[in-house]
Amino acid sequence: MALRIASVKPGSPADRCGIRSGQDLVEINGQPVHDRLDAKFLLHDERVLLSIRDSGGRLRRHEIQKDYQDDAGLNLPPIRPRTCRNRCIFCFVDQLPRRLRKSLYLKDEDYRLSFLQGSYVTLTDLTEDEIDRIVRQRLSPLYLSVHSTDQAVRKKLLGREKIPDITRIIERLSRGNIYMHAQVVLCPGINDGGILSRTVEDLSGFFPAVVSVAVVPVGLTGHRRRLYPLHPVTREQAGRLIETIENWQERYRREIGSVFVHAADELYLLAHRPVPKADRYEGFEQLENGVGMIRQWLDRFDERQKDFPLSLPRPRTVTIVTGRLAASLIERTLADRLSRVEGLTVHLRAVDNRLFGGGVTVSGLLAGGDIIEELQIHPAGGTVLLPPNCLNDQGFFLDDLTPGDLADRLDLEVIACDRNDPLRSLEKVFS
Repeated sequence: MALRIASVKPGSPADRCGIRSGQDLVEINGQPVHDRLDAKFLLHDERVLLSIRDSGGRLRRHEIQKDYQDDAGLNLPPIRPRTCRNRCIFCFVDQLPRRLRKSLYLKDEDYRLSFLQGSYVTLTDLTEDEIDRIVRQRLSPLYLSVHSTDQAVRKKLLGREKIPDITRIIERLSRGNIYMHAQVVLCPGINDGGILSRTVEDLSGFFPAVVSVAVVPVGLTGHRRRLYPLHPVTREQAGRLIETIENWQERYRREIGSVFVHAADELYLLAHRPVPKADRYEGFEQLENGVGMIRQWLDRFDERQKDFPLSLPRPRTVTIVTGRLAASLIERTLADRLSRVEGLTVHLRAVDNRLFGGGVTVSGLLAGGDIIEELQIHPAGGTVLLPPNCLNDQGFFLDDLTPGDLADRLDLEVIACDRNDPLRSLEKVFS
């Protein structure tokens, strides 16, 4: 086993030792290197001995000395994700329409990426050696798709008969001082009610190793032909679930000093209920799972709206794009406040998700083509303001269009809101 060195940083410890790109990293301090994460873990020492195979096949040893926090200077290949062998009855990938970009159809199940990127994994194919590695290298925190601690229910949800007991794995990891965040994708009639109560109670027994649990409603698209029949969470169910979770939060805060379990923002929007205050989210540990995003946005909006101008130097028009689910929230906050700026005309456009189907209403799954169609049918003009979560890190919609494509097709200025500070984009509108 070896890793091909992609490049070496000029002037780095590795460069000074004569290590070059195209060579193979075989061992570090006598330990085999299986992937980039191994290298990251083993290269932390101040003195490391590298076994390098050159282009001629000769094995050479290089000693590197550096400060503990310094980078050795090796650029190694990225981790190749392990794919999922489960057949989850709610899997979103199975519900995707055809002809999207290939990467969207990848089902990853890799504990290494869970540690590095916060992706959720079921740990159904975790080996004993991998559990040992997680503990030895302190790959913490991990993000776990638990869904149910009832083994029969979990088998049904994951679509597999031979899977390990997740509570035994969690127990092993907790003994190794590994912290975990868990999620439950709630499928009405399957893992709700008493099954959900037992799951949350079982997981709370592992606190503080299991730091938090998020309850997320199942996402169902219009492309579920020949898939397991599932039902969406209704407004009434969302309301009852929020009440149950908030009761649990009060009890757990008294008993273990943490609210422990959280309802996803989508449930509050579904139920037309206000989201909790910031302190209820305890550091926003599951932000990327849609837990607390609205509260962060609302608090940032409250801080920034005092900087909005009273009037504009020249008349402007802004069209705010959002999904159906968040439309009323955006109308009550951002659209309402902007409409008070003299000289600014505000339009709100809630876009139907034609790509995935009417059951998908979140802004993060809006496609560029659907936004174009909506604004052609109901033109508003001015500057188009996009929600920050509908683009990936490379600036593409799910259908591979870009804000630039929208600007060309609509002949309008299109601004993608900043992920870290969505309101910063308004400075362009105010100028």
